[in-house]
Parts: sequence; structure tokens; C-alpha cells
Amino acid sequence: MYNQQEIEMVRRQTIQIESEKRALLKIIATWTSIACAACLLLAGFFFYLYASNRNEVTDSRTKIAQLQDQLKKTNEEVQKKQAELDRRAQVTAARKQQFDTLLAKAMSSTASYTEITALAKEIYESPQKVVEVAGIPPGSLFKWYKYRENSKTYTYALVPGTIEGKYHIYSVLVSVTAPPPKL
Repeated sequence: MYNQQEIEMVRRQTIQIESEKRALLKIIATWTSIACAACLLLAGFFFYLYASNRNEVTDSRTKIAQLQDQLKKTNEEVQKKQAELDRRAQVTAARKQQFDTLLAKAMSSTASYTEITALAKEIYESPQKVVEVAGIPPGSLFKWYKYRENSKTYTYALVPGTIEGKYHIYSVLVSVTAPPPKL
């Protein structure tokens, strides 16, 4: 059988083993608690980043949608402006062609009074109120022409001119008359 000393030794060893186990469990519990706390802090930090980035993403998507709407509106406006410019270019080209036709007829003395009146109006409405011609214009062209528009009568005078050997036709607005008011 076992004597008291052996029993005491086994008891001390058992107590030592148990205290080492408790110390190891205490260290493991401490490190696990620290790791859990660190994980919670890290998870909180990542959630904060996620939430702030989510707001930024939402704001960015909203801003992108607004910019896309603005781009659509701007593109529509550009298309409208381009269509207007194209229309104006066509009108300008048609007016230029009509003007050139009227000028050619006037230079060849085949234009009617109405056509010469329209030519005088067109020359007057040009920015310089003058047109350069290729040759000497006929003398019968230079007189006063009356043009009626709405209720007003405009009187234009065509005047010849030469600058540095180039021939010009000037249009001068002589008068604008309106019918007397009806009583």
C-alpha cells in the first residue's frame, strides 16, 4: 500500500498540475478576451468604413444620376441649337442664292422694279449696306425704289461707288412712311 509521503507527493503533483492548468486556462481566457475585444473593435471600424463608404456611394450615385440628367438636357439643348443653326444656315444660303440671283438680274438689266426693290432692301439690311459687284452696274439701276411692308412704305436709293477700282452699290434708306391713322 501507499505510505503517507507518496500520497502527499501525488497530492502536491496533482495540485501543481491543476494550478498549471488553471494558469494556462487563465492565459488562454485573457488572450481570447483580448482577441475578441480587438475583433469587436476591428469589426466596428470596418462597419464604420462600410457605413461611411455606403453614404459616399449613395451620394456618388445620386450625383451621377443628376449629372446624367444634366447631360441629357444639355445634349437636347445642343441638338436644338444645332438644328436651329442648320435651319439658319439653310435660310441664309437660300437668301444668299436669292440675293445673288437678284443681283445678277439687276446687273444684266433684266430685273423688274419689284426685284430691284427687294435687292435694295436686301443690300440695306446687310451689315455694311453695300455690295461689291464684278463690273460696272447699269445706270438705270440708280434711282429711288419704294418697298411696302405691312402698313409702312420704305424708300431706298441705290447709289454707285468705286473704291480702289472695285465697283460697289450702296443702299440708303431715304424715308419710312406710315399711312395716317384712321379716325
